[in-house]
Amino acid sequence: MFSYNGIEALFARSTPPRAGSTEWYDACDMLATAVKGRLRERFQRGFHVEVYGDEVGLILRVRGDGYGVNPWSVDRALDNGAPLAEQVDAAVEAVADRVNELYEARPQSAIL
Repeated sequence: MFSYNGIEALFARSTPPRAGSTEWYDACDMLATAVKGRLRERFQRGFHVEVYGDEVGLILRVRGDGYGVNPWSVDRALDNGAPLAEQVDAAVEAVADRVNELYEARPQSAIL
């Protein structure tokens, strides 16, 4: 399991974005980069990943196209006050489910 201790610590000590904290944006960027790495390991390709939100909660958005399908996205709510490892694992699985669903739904002519 991956460790997100540094990112969690940054969220814990930073103030929300509306208070002018750049650390908050840094933590969001670090989390997005970590998720991109996890997805690249899993699929051997990149996805567009964004993390945004405030102290109430975060949204993780993964977007993709390819696999012979139209553009798609998976959005997951994250609790920045809770451990991130299990939440990110669940998000990666949701992306895997979506990719598998799209791949299986492609017409056979697109696969050949």
